[in-house]
Amino acid sequence: MRLIMFALSVLCAAPAGAQLFGGKPDYNNPALYLSPGPQSGISMSADALRAEIGVSTSADAEELVPAVYNWLAGGFSASAAGGALIGKTTADGLLKGRDLSGCHDWALLFASVLRKLGYPALMADAAGIKWAREYDGGGGFSGHVFAEAYIEGRWMLIDAASGRYVRNYNPHNPVIPLRVGGEDAGLYVMFKGLDPESYGIAGNDELREKMKAFALRLPGLDLKYPAYTVTYSQAPGQAAVQRLSEQDVTGDCRQPPCRNHPRKGTVVQAGSWDLLAEKTGGAYIAHHYPRSHIFEKPEVKAVKFSTLKELNDYLGSLK
Repeated sequence: MRLIMFALSVLCAAPAGAQLFGGKPDYNNPALYLSPGPQSGISMSADALRAEIGVSTSADAEELVPAVYNWLAGGFSASAAGGALIGKTTADGLLKGRDLSGCHDWALLFASVLRKLGYPALMADAAGIKWAREYDGGGGFSGHVFAEAYIEGRWMLIDAASGRYVRNYNPHNPVIPLRVGGEDAGLYVMFKGLDPESYGIAGNDELREKMKAFALRLPGLDLKYPAYTVTYSQAPGQAAVQRLSEQDVTGDCRQPPCRNHPRKGTVVQAGSWDLLAEKTGGAYIAHHYPRSHIFEKPEVKAVKFSTLKELNDYLGSLK
């Protein structure tokens, strides 16, 4: 599968609860979010779309989310538009052009596709909490856009750009404790809707002004961080049965978790761990994280080896 790397310029923000800037979705009536908004209609039939993605008519989250994510990651290219296309693109245009310019496009198309396949879905546009705390009136902007979808009788959070999803999601809490890029304090959902036009974002400049307003408001907000369990659409790492090469531990990490956490090395699964195996300072190191929480929870331990063979032998012993 061809993985797509892209730069986050002005990322996203969405609403959830009484502290939202925008309107509050009616989560008790998911059928309200089955019809597309002005920018999220798809002309391709649901049957044709389902056949192209390769998903069944009764897919659960374990089948549906990975299928859509892999279809996007493998069949669409990425371009860096510097935020110029935020609020401008449409789901149908993205589907026809097969090019995604940033997280707004990823979330817009992901949510629109799920809706077309019969799953109620919304976009959630969020600002980085760390960015907002440090914002001094100048410099860049940082945020991310997620999708919310009603699957298996519950609302779930989906990071369309990385394939991560959260089953035990509380859509009423605007705090999303996932790390995206350098946002290690999580993100805060400012707006939600079927597409950017439906929640009042017509362009990058408008989004930036609203993010500035959020930064001023942040000190007065009571942030409650939920304990979410994150699932990856594809295994976070390759199986440790395949021995790692020198290039594996020195090159750029290509596994999905590194999409939002750029690192050197390779992510592997071994025993009860997700590990980042890398070579640095002449030593081979296995960084241990709890399974399914690599980079999301603190590193548990790091074990150093003097040779690549010792590292591979160690990984093999954990199976």
